[in-house]
Amino acid sequence: MTPHGGQIAAYASNDVNTANRLQLLIMLYEGAIRFMSRANEAMKAGNLADKGLYLHKAQAIIDEFKGTLDFSASKDLATELERLYDFITDRLHAANMRNDRRSLAEAMKITGILRDAWVELSEQVGTGTDAHLERAAKAVNENSVLRISV
Repeated sequence: MTPHGGQIAAYASNDVNTANRLQLLIMLYEGAIRFMSRANEAMKAGNLADKGLYLHKAQAIIDEFKGTLDFSASKDLATELERLYDFITDRLHAANMRNDRRSLAEAMKITGILRDAWVELSEQVGTGTDAHLERAAKAVNENSVLRISV
């Protein structure tokens, strides 16, 4: 461990502890993308153990997103996100089973698009309350920002 490793871990922990729900969501998307990128590097190196580990971690994040969808808040948005999470899951499975970097790239692309949409939403909302987040998410859905053709 580097001399500053403990300080970095404390800083990262502080980010998580002080982030609002939208910031946490974005951090999770970034984590999933980071794990997918590491899986890609492991595929290039022929390291199947690391590939599997990182794909599993990315999939766990996507599964958590899917498991927390609230269809009662916005059925259309939740349905669209569920469809995209299913697509990402399919691509991650293909990447893992066939060492298919193209499938992994597709999963990373859609995950990145989703992250970017939430970042844009975060910038529009700032550090608003949950009520602000709900109104902004509704506006995003109505403006079809998350309607992605795959």
